[in-house]
Amino acid sequence: MKVRPMCSACILLTRAKELEQLAGVGVEDALAGFRTITESVGVYLGPDIELSLLATASFRKLKKLLGDEDIYSTVREKLEPAVRKAVEGLRKHYEKLEGRERFAFAVKVAAAGNALDPARPYLDPYVHDVNSVTRIEMKRNDMLEIYEQLVNGAISTVAYVFDNSLEAYYDTLLIRELQEHGASVTGIVKSSKFEDDLTLEEARRYGIDNILDDIVETGSDAASLIVDEVTDQAWSTVNNVDLVIVKGPLNYLHFRNNRVKPRTYAILRVPCKLLAKELGVTIGSYIAIRV
Repeated sequence: MKVRPMCSACILLTRAKELEQLAGVGVEDALAGFRTITESVGVYLGPDIELSLLATASFRKLKKLLGDEDIYSTVREKLEPAVRKAVEGLRKHYEKLEGRERFAFAVKVAAAGNALDPARPYLDPYVHDVNSVTRIEMKRNDMLEIYEQLVNGAISTVAYVFDNSLEAYYDTLLIRELQEHGASVTGIVKSSKFEDDLTLEEARRYGIDNILDDIVETGSDAASLIVDEVTDQAWSTVNNVDLVIVKGPLNYLHFRNNRVKPRTYAILRVPCKLLAKELGVTIGSYIAIRV
């Protein structure tokens, strides 16, 4: 799926939302900044341009205009206590389950975590707890097809490409599930901020690095693993494992257009009508889909 007019409009709507709600600037300054951003990304509009590149270029321009590398810090600070409490409840429920049911629940929790994304213009971030997660109906869960392989030891190495910072707390149950079946999990995190995505610094602060078997930086603040920017180590990692799991819609679209060698799955909340229509679901649906 390549960039369409509505895709570019969605990215710009996100930048407009950030300017109005997070930047702490007046209307006139916000309009001036938005004009600069729209003018600067025009060169990236075309049928062969990746959405991840358009998103990266526009957010870099926003950061430069504001002189702020982390405009979502206040949002995270407000949400983090509730997220920690919710995930503790989810962990206790997870530990009561067994077998395939336990695996399916871990995947569902990882999908629910994507609801924390504060940068999607049509959906507000939501902190799922055990009650709301148990009510979620996964509209698609292709990852169930790997359960027998996982149990039988056929999956020994996994690359886990993170999305939002606090979402990583929800990912810990699936990472634990993979490890308990003998898989070694390497986390892929950004080197600096794109929107509210997890960085190495945050992974260490939240203790995510202690849960993983290894952790690798992408080497940039790009929205996904853009080949011209990603480190050799990160690119080698996602091409030399048994399984790749990517989180969020931008990673899904990027890996769909830039396929890696291993079997790859994306876990996300569907953020827009265009993607929902293509996948045959409704906006806001939770899915785990083979890429």
